[in-house]
Amino acid sequence: MSFLQRKPTVTFLFLASLIGGGVIYALRLYWRLEFLWAYLIAVNVATAVLFCFDKAAAQNNVFRVPERVLHALTLLGGTPAAFVYSRILRHKTRKGSFQYTFWFIVFCQIAFIALFRGR
Repeated sequence: MSFLQRKPTVTFLFLASLIGGGVIYALRLYWRLEFLWAYLIAVNVATAVLFCFDKAAAQNNVFRVPERVLHALTLLGGTPAAFVYSRILRHKTRKGSFQYTFWFIVFCQIAFIALFRGR
């Protein structure tokens, strides 16, 4: 049994970190973006890549990205990509538990922004 099969959450979080780190590095080095903007773009790119990978894996009946990884990326700022790619790919749109958690994360993010925006 490969490491991917034994530790899928760790493997896909590591992959997302590599993607995100590379995107941050490129955006900061070549486009001189501030870290916050580079981070938000990077986490959305990583989220989009893993949503696409999971959709392809689902269609081909191979190893999937754990939902907790997709939710973690959403929580870390990948909400726009998660929303857009789930609709474009028609992926995870019918699963009630996934949608419930997704919209709970969105609500918490909106509340967090509203709370700290007023200060």
